[in-house]
Amino acid sequence: FYEFLAMVCATVYTISVKQLTSRYSALFLTATQTWVGAIFFGFLLFLPQTPLPDTMLLLPTAAIIYLGLAVTVVAYGCYNFALSQMEAGKVSIYVNLIPLFTMFLGWLVLNEAFTVFQYLAGLLIFFGVGLNQDFWRGTLRNRSLL
Repeated sequence: FYEFLAMVCATVYTISVKQLTSRYSALFLTATQTWVGAIFFGFLLFLPQTPLPDTMLLLPTAAIIYLGLAVTVVAYGCYNFALSQMEAGKVSIYVNLIPLFTMFLGWLVLNEAFTVFQYLAGLLIFFGVGLNQDFWRGTLRNRSLL
């Protein structure tokens, strides 16, 4: 049920940003959503049951800065910019590549090993995204397969 709600929210977000990019720049929309999110969640710091840290540890602080800069500003900024330049359906299909990047970074950083089925699933995702984006249309047409 929650997965379905997440998909509905992502759909509403994509359609909303696609409409808004006709009037506002992608940078402005990204900055606005970043500030609104920071203010909204910032008020949670003042709840009585929220303990404030006594010390600032390097790794958790770096993780929070990474989430704020890389994920919020860079990733959503690029996504919003892509929505301003392309069709929403073409942009949103790239979200399916996130598990492939996760798999690659798990192998690169954590030395994780994967099964044959995981590699096949990754190839299937890659092929599906390419098929949606017409990456192979010219190649297949030249071979008379289409």
